[in-house]
Amino acid sequence: MIYIIISEILSPALQVPDHKFADIGEESPFAEYAESPSAYLLVCKAWLRVATPLLYNVVVIRSKAQAKALAQALLKNKDLGQFQANTGQFIKRLRVEGGYGAPMRTILQSSPNISDLSISLNIFSSDSTSGLCAGLPLVNPTRLIIQECKKPPTNQMVAKLVTALRNLAPKWDRLSVLKVPSYFFQDEILESLNEMRTIHTLVLPTVFSAA
Repeated sequence: MIYIIISEILSPALQVPDHKFADIGEESPFAEYAESPSAYLLVCKAWLRVATPLLYNVVVIRSKAQAKALAQALLKNKDLGQFQANTGQFIKRLRVEGGYGAPMRTILQSSPNISDLSISLNIFSSDSTSGLCAGLPLVNPTRLIIQECKKPPTNQMVAKLVTALRNLAPKWDRLSVLKVPSYFFQDEILESLNEMRTIHTLVLPTVFSAA
């Protein structure tokens, strides 16, 4: 009973609204400064036990440092206590706002229950997508979201990620919702859309995008 009460108290504070998670605007809704909700985990063991799955349910990665820290936490979580041994399994929605290198493979490999995946193409040549591309085949989301930017940078890292998405999307047999900016739909996804047999909802920014 006590854990249920704690969960009811902490849920509003740790909840990430879906409209923010799925936002594909040019400016991230997570760009503003906010104190980390992970502080709730430090109150006591009871709060740690309840808050951990709530905190990891939705993960937003906005920097290389965050990606590296999360990857290390997922690798070492067996040392954090019995109820945290499967921390990666708590991750259901993952939003990645960059490439962030090798740690992304560890994160995706350690998160088998991802249902919603949001990815940005606003990636510069110095920001490697190799880990992200290597990890994408290890998940099977039901919703894929491509974040908007004025125009994706033209470089090898972006091209590699776009190719990986184009090749993998038809193979994800649970993928039912696709949310993309208009330029991505017209230039890339259109080629493989007919192969995505499980898609039942396509979300575009405007009605003109579907023309």
